[in-house]
Amino acid sequence: MASLASDLRIPATVLPRAAIESPRMNHPEQLPAQKRESDVLRESPPQIALDRASAWDVDDAAESTPEVASVLGEYELAGGAGRCRRVGAGSGFSGASVWRVATGAGEFALRRSPAGQPPPPRRAWLHRFLRFVQARGLGFIAAPVNTRHGATFVERGGHSWELAPWLPGAADFHRDPSRERLAAAMTALARFHGAAASFPGASLAGTGDAKVWMPNRAGAKTPPTIAPSPGLADRIQLLERLMGGETDEMRQRVARSLASIGQGNVNEADKPGAAAVAMAPRAARLLELFDPVATAALERLRQHAATPVPLQPCLRDVWHNHVLFTGNKVSGLIDYDAIRIDSVAGDLARLLGSLLEDDWPSWEFALAAYSQIRPLSERETGLIDVFDLSSLAISGTQWVRWLYLDQLEFPAIQAVAERMDHWIRRSERFFARGAVTRGHAVRL
Repeated sequence: MASLASDLRIPATVLPRAAIESPRMNHPEQLPAQKRESDVLRESPPQIALDRASAWDVDDAAESTPEVASVLGEYELAGGAGRCRRVGAGSGFSGASVWRVATGAGEFALRRSPAGQPPPPRRAWLHRFLRFVQARGLGFIAAPVNTRHGATFVERGGHSWELAPWLPGAADFHRDPSRERLAAAMTALARFHGAAASFPGASLAGTGDAKVWMPNRAGAKTPPTIAPSPGLADRIQLLERLMGGETDEMRQRVARSLASIGQGNVNEADKPGAAAVAMAPRAARLLELFDPVATAALERLRQHAATPVPLQPCLRDVWHNHVLFTGNKVSGLIDYDAIRIDSVAGDLARLLGSLLEDDWPSWEFALAAYSQIRPLSERETGLIDVFDLSSLAISGTQWVRWLYLDQLEFPAIQAVAERMDHWIRRSERFFARGAVTRGHAVRL
């Protein structure tokens, strides 16, 4: 992380310097340019003209060019066909690919998601929700535009496709941090939460990991739900499962990867993947830190699991690389697939932990800026710390799971290293300051 301005302090890392000097996220163009959030307001979705696009100039690998052109042919964009350039070939963590589309109506992002992610009914609901909040004056939200047939997505080639306005800006808070930019990010998030809370006719259906948003009867208005956070309950279950034996298998797999470093005589069937070998020292450190952090987090989670708080649609994956800036203004909040009902405390913990790590004075400044738009209750404020502490135990370990149990390979290996280093730094600082979260001592 670049050094911060004098009015925004982050404690120096306790890791060796070499452990944190991986290149930044090598997402295509302006870091994660696949999606965008902004404070450059667009009052409504762009208007679609009736002259059908005919001949798209697709700058892409040969195998996907016909498919991209075919999908774009489903849209009637003002000005007709234009240039389409691939900027994201599944290099992000979601596996999505993105094309930047230039037309006479402006620029758009064409996004191709893996099959069934999310399922079509949920995707349709999500698009209605995005249009609702965008229409409330949130120009930093990019709601998909309609096809010629009135749909908001296209199913083709075993993938789901959608076209949305291209949001400007870059996810560069760490390169240019300031309190003005921090206040802008918190204002944008507060405005999103305020608009999302008024979305009519939605309720949460399903149980466990199958939770999905489903609409109530048309036009129905649902009063705010006051209930325990489902996110805290999910985290308790996950930590109990991890502490019940899952991390033992992770340790065995990581040890095997560590042993294979520098050895050329490992059987091909037992040979770990390249990413698993490269990340093995980091994975070993995360697992070393896991047990004491998880024990502290689980205790706090159980203490607050029954705390009733307002529940509403939340982003749930709002972090540094999903907040775009143009100058000191937020120009985009991007990546909406994780939206679910929960407490706003989860979004606040996720965003502030990624922007500020453990700079508690700047956390307090940020929460004050947020509260000017959307006041926080004492209970909501208390849950922010609980979400943040549990993330220390869960998020780093999730990377170990993906690499060693699920055996996933990530093209952007430097991005994986950076995320793992982030959680190592924060966990080590947690112990260095005597197991204190933002204003609270934790009994180990």
